[in-house]
Amino acid sequence: TPERASNMAEIPLTGILPGQFPDASSAPPSDEEKDVLAKLLLQLQDDEALSVLHKVCAGKPQLCQPLQDLLQRTLQAEHDAVAERPAQAASDAKVPSAGRKVEPAAVLIDVGKPVASPPALKAQLDEFAAPCEGPVLQFTSFMYFCSEDADVVSVDVMRIGDDSSRSSVRYTTADATAKAGERYQATSGTLVFEPGEIQKSFEVPLIEDDKWNTALEFEVKLLPDDLSGAILGRYLHRSRVKVIDMSYFPSNKYKAQLEAKQSLSKWGLLLEYFKLNWSNPVVRWGTKKTVVVGQIHNLYFLLTLFINVYMIDFVFKPEVPLEKLVSKNREIDLLL
Repeated sequence: TPERASNMAEIPLTGILPGQFPDASSAPPSDEEKDVLAKLLLQLQDDEALSVLHKVCAGKPQLCQPLQDLLQRTLQAEHDAVAERPAQAASDAKVPSAGRKVEPAAVLIDVGKPVASPPALKAQLDEFAAPCEGPVLQFTSFMYFCSEDADVVSVDVMRIGDDSSRSSVRYTTADATAKAGERYQATSGTLVFEPGEIQKSFEVPLIEDDKWNTALEFEVKLLPDDLSGAILGRYLHRSRVKVIDMSYFPSNKYKAQLEAKQSLSKWGLLLEYFKLNWSNPVVRWGTKKTVVVGQIHNLYFLLTLFINVYMIDFVFKPEVPLEKLVSKNREIDLLL
């Protein structure tokens, strides 16, 4: 927001610009730099600040328990402070009916933010302590891109947090708009992170063809089954791989002429377009059904025409002998 931007602009950024962070070999951050970082954290929204704290706990698990204890003491102190003012709260509230027990889900502190009741407080603390359960395994990106003429696509998985122990996770592929056996080969396996390893990769073979197609994609997933020594990332435990088609539309038959910017036959391009549509199984099946239904209408028209001629030239003429009628009986032919 503009107000937040103006507040951020008032904070001096000396010492925290890219390339100005002190490395491990330099002196520790000064008090001024620590104050600047604290002010930046206070300018964040609640969900953004919580995300930063999660990352801190993931990178330094030894801080998880102290931060959890600090949060618990702070929330409990706010809860107790509000609980000591029952008189004013009672004056603003209606008296409940006799025998009715009122248990508010939350109470408000002076700043207007709700303080969680004990069950909700425990849920928040459990969620905040989640990074302490172990290192996090997740994909390095929510989407990977590759060309169909590449033999394989490499998918990276990273480990965040403690890397001093062994971790393993299973992975697999799943169809989306791209289908296994047509655009890629279904792949599954297990990645093992040995102590000190923070990134591993697996490869998915791609299938190339000359048919033009839109950019198709498939999914890659990290499975919770047989997960060992780590937890899965909340969002990046699954990702997508987009395969970019490099074929020419409607086919590669005129690839050389198109690259040379030469004139092409319009009828030849139209024929290739028809072939492209016919290669699609949905279009091919729909075309066959349309042709069959159309021929049924033609057969019905011919049958109706034949019956009308027969009725006029044979059934309705008394001089026509009965031997020429189908049933040898004029009344039966009329009934039919």
